Amino acid sequence: MTHVIRYLEAMAVPSNVGSPIKLMTPTRLPKTNQQYAIKAKTVCSQAARAHGHTSPFTVPATTVVGHLISRKPTIARNTWKQYKNALRHHFETLMAQSTEKVLTEELQAAVSMLDVATSEGTLKYGTQTSARKQKGFKRADYEKLLAYLELHVGKHRYARTLRTWLKATQLVGLRPSEWEHASLGQSAGVAILTVRNAKATNGRGNGEDRSLDLRNLSPDELHELTEMIDMLEGYRGDLDFETLQTKIGDYMKYATRNCFGKRKQYPTLYSMRHQFSANAKMSGSTKAEVAAMMGHGSDATAGVHYARKVSGDSAVKVAPLEAEVKRVRPRSKAFTPRPKQPPG
Repeated sequence: MTHVIRYLEAMAVPSNVGSPIKLMTPTRLPKTNQQYAIKAKTVCSQAARAHGHTSPFTVPATTVVGHLISRKPTIARNTWKQYKNALRHHFETLMAQSTEKVLTEELQAAVSMLDVATSEGTLKYGTQTSARKQKGFKRADYEKLLAYLELHVGKHRYARTLRTWLKATQLVGLRPSEWEHASLGQSAGVAILTVRNAKATNGRGNGEDRSLDLRNLSPDELHELTEMIDMLEGYRGDLDFETLQTKIGDYMKYATRNCFGKRKQYPTLYSMRHQFSANAKMSGSTKAEVAAMMGHGSDATAGVHYARKVSGDSAVKVAPLEAEVKRVRPRSKAFTPRPKQPPG
């Protein structure tokens, strides 16, 4: 029997279900659930086309999983992980809603297939849009893009905005979304940037907030941060932050293509965070210090998912608070950091 998979109803996160399979953690953010639902529908649509179904809503769950597994040699490791997590979330949600024993058993079988499927056989790097995103942001590219933006201030609506955004992120390494709730203040006479961690659920972040010690920044550098905060405040009456971030990301895509010409990879708003991570490692910060500055709960995250120390090209002047460094979970292998370079 082919069961109708109700993708559009897969948004709720139930708290009670009589299934032997552990359900998703209720602390997952609603936005993440929405993204999972979209990705799950994408995979099911692909399976429908491959198996001759006229609708993604009629493909059995085990068939969808089998199709995803068969695609391993053509998709990147990170994409595989996202699709796998999305399908698992989707099937668990449907299990919680189902009153049909046969459908529940099929969904359980699909989740079991996902649980034992590893990333072995996937591509290290993808070949689609995400593979064109540059991980780091080398100094030469950074300065060339800033010059391009300066040339187009007054001609392009978001040239000055993007220039301010990049210069501020280069100093402190925030995720693009974290600028929405960033603020400047002082603690014991020292300038502090306080940031709400974007990935603080399920133990992924190092607490709800993090603070960066700005005492080693020059007056001009502090001004860059002040300008960023003031600029975002000025936009609040016209655009919500998410819309602004999307527009700035779209403009950066346009600007990088025009600035750098044809190439395999282009920097994005997130690339500056990668570069900050590499610069922090190059500057001699310990893994725990890097994690605290970036808001990671584990000291292994920056090493696995972010640009490497060899990609660093300038010293990081900000520092984490000692209390936040102590909260970082040690999971990576110990290493001896290089001596810290004096600010300059």
